[in-house]
Amino acid sequence: MPPVRAGAVYFLLVFGTGFVLGTIRTLLVVPVLGAPTAELLETPFMLVAIWLAARWLVPRLAPGAALPTGLIALGFTLVAEVAVGVFLRHLTLPEIAFPHPLLPRLVYYAALLVFTFLPYFLTPSSGIVGNFVPSTTLFTFRNPATMFAIVPDGKSDPGRILCSTPYSIAVTIACQ
Repeated sequence: MPPVRAGAVYFLLVFGTGFVLGTIRTLLVVPVLGAPTAELLETPFMLVAIWLAARWLVPRLAPGAALPTGLIALGFTLVAEVAVGVFLRHLTLPEIAFPHPLLPRLVYYAALLVFTFLPYFLTPSSGIVGNFVPSTTLFTFRNPATMFAIVPDGKSDPGRILCSTPYSIAVTIACQ
């Protein structure tokens, strides 16, 4: 999937979820807890939606399209944020960017960073996460085929294990 189309799909998936959660937040949670607390309580649900959308999207991306996809989706999100603020809520740009209280907005900006870069970090070629293993629905840190590589002296190569931890590195060094 090309980056512009993927960015639009990613934006629509997350924005649609945000619209549904925002409606629930406004109608049910804000009257009880207030707007700032309700926005902070909504954030974990949005982060799960972002993760699910990115996880669904990454296998469908063209090679090298993950970072542009996230940036394009961020652009769509910012345009939607400004459009809703200016045309529906009649706010100025400073009121949109820095509302009072500021903490929920800062948490929202952190969630936008996750939204923007998560497709890249979930891409196997990023070096952050390895291949998707369908049977476990998990990602490996390295290619599972390399975890069985044995060097000629009969010991496992520490650079080719599935996941390096300080303990496994220490044991490998001690055994050499």
